[in-house]
Amino acid sequence: MNTEKVELKKPDSPEPACFAVMPKRLHWMQVLRGNRHLPGWFWTLYYMLATPVLRINLWRLRFRDWSACSRVNLGSGPDYRSDWWNVEGFLIWKSDACVDIRQGLPFPDGSMNFIYCNNVLEHFTPVEIIKILQHCRKALAPHGIMRIIVPDSSCKLDVFKYNEYMLCNGNHKSLLNSSMLIELARMAGWNCFNERQVNPNFDQPGDIYDVCVIIELSHEEKEPSETSSCG
Repeated sequence: MNTEKVELKKPDSPEPACFAVMPKRLHWMQVLRGNRHLPGWFWTLYYMLATPVLRINLWRLRFRDWSACSRVNLGSGPDYRSDWWNVEGFLIWKSDACVDIRQGLPFPDGSMNFIYCNNVLEHFTPVEIIKILQHCRKALAPHGIMRIIVPDSSCKLDVFKYNEYMLCNGNHKSLLNSSMLIELARMAGWNCFNERQVNPNFDQPGDIYDVCVIIELSHEEKEPSETSSCG
């Protein structure tokens, strides 16, 4: 009987430049962007205990005057942006509205012009994503835009990088790509979908957009010259 020990090695497969240039950046980015490496049971327990507080916050914040700004940073985590309304569900992060976005948003209907959602939706189930997108559609003005960035599950990565980034070591509840995200948005009532490129005016340069898909949603068609579809 052969008892030779077999050592599992990482394959020498092509990977996005962001991994090749700075391989350790991935780990620290995920840690700093909201303790994503905390185990799944932590988040289950956290939301179980925090739900009453977050519900009260949502009710209370609906009486607030939100007219000072019309841009929302949804799921802001440590990425707090001045001159934006920063929405976050984790109590330790600075935010303007600490709520569970699955329960709703505190903004009046049609009051926001821009909603930014960077690496957030993959942490929810497809059913929860549909609910979140419905809340966002309700808060967005008729001419507004929602910009969504999620890891692209169709990107070719070796199994180690796939588990670390696409699955976030078990903390991601949904594997999304362009077509899946558009289908979920369609089920949430959105009409127009546009694939976009990285925009330095909004997107952080340190994030790993080589392996992300960027979709913008709107009530009406925007810039039809880019990849878009409506209906």
